[in-house]
Amino acid sequence: GACGGGDSGGGGGGGSSSTAPSPPAVKSSYKNSKKAATDVYEAPTGAVARDSGMDTFGAYGGAYDNAATTNPQQQQQQQQEKRGGGGLFGGGFGFGAFGSSSGGGVGGGGDKSLAQQRKELEKREGDIARRERELAAREAAMRANGGSGGQQVNNWPFKFWAIAYHNIDAEIPSQHQRAVRMCYYSYLCLVLALFMNLCAVTGAFFVDGRVVSWLVAIIYFLAGVPGAYFIWYRRLYMAAKNDSGLKFGWFFLMYLGHLAFMVYACISPPSGAGDQWSLAGMMVLKSALNKDKVLGAFYAVAFCLFALDAVLSVVSMRLVWTSFRAGGHNASTVGAQMGAQAASGAAGRSALRSVV
Repeated sequence: GACGGGDSGGGGGGGSSSTAPSPPAVKSSYKNSKKAATDVYEAPTGAVARDSGMDTFGAYGGAYDNAATTNPQQQQQQQQEKRGGGGLFGGGFGFGAFGSSSGGGVGGGGDKSLAQQRKELEKREGDIARRERELAAREAAMRANGGSGGQQVNNWPFKFWAIAYHNIDAEIPSQHQRAVRMCYYSYLCLVLALFMNLCAVTGAFFVDGRVVSWLVAIIYFLAGVPGAYFIWYRRLYMAAKNDSGLKFGWFFLMYLGHLAFMVYACISPPSGAGDQWSLAGMMVLKSALNKDKVLGAFYAVAFCLFALDAVLSVVSMRLVWTSFRAGGHNASTVGAQMGAQAASGAAGRSALRSVV
């Protein structure tokens, strides 16, 4: 019985052990399952890698994707996507570090910005080349007109009696030369008009004894010729030479006074000081013609020169204003600078008076 029980128990145990695998079978099954798991892990397709998010992590996802993909076309497409991204992690939507091939719009914007920068660089190069040519022309003119060694030698108003160096072509930039030259013509016309006015009033002094008018005409000539040069023409010359908006502003202010004087000289209204004949205006011209024909002719020539200079002054003001705006200056900024300079000058004078 015990043996039988044992046999039956053994039989029962044998029955249960008949269903369980033998140790070699267990080892073989374990190896097969491990190999299958390894194959599943090591052989995902490209779509699986991308869907699982592996491609999102740039170089790591790309490594898994390249290792798993067996199709050469897919490998080439993935490599193009990674190169097209241009980012640190490769693959994305064109946002810098996560850029992908779908970021073509951003790349196009980059191309446009590069083209714009290229145009700006070309424009700057052109400006630099133009300035170099102007500088070379100035140096050549200075060497030709300024003596040996290129040093500036005073050449104005006359070579035998020169008080300043004057050379528009050599010292003034090309964009300001037309305006400066027109103002120079206006200045020369003013000198000629004042000279002819002095001659006419001198004739009136001999013909009609106009002493006061003659003395006032002498003052006009002696004060007007150097005054106009230093007050407004030389100021414009230096403003254009240095492209100084502040000096342009002071020129406009002084030149308005010159325009007012030219209008007054053309009209020559009567005054109570007995100097009505000191300026050859149209209100004196008729009286001079009635007094003497030769004297009237001198007054007529002087009046025409005053009128011509008034026209040249208006044209010069227009040209200088255009040149002033072309240089990048504006009236508000220059006005503020002039006010600040005037205020600082007033403060300096008050401090000097307080010290004295």
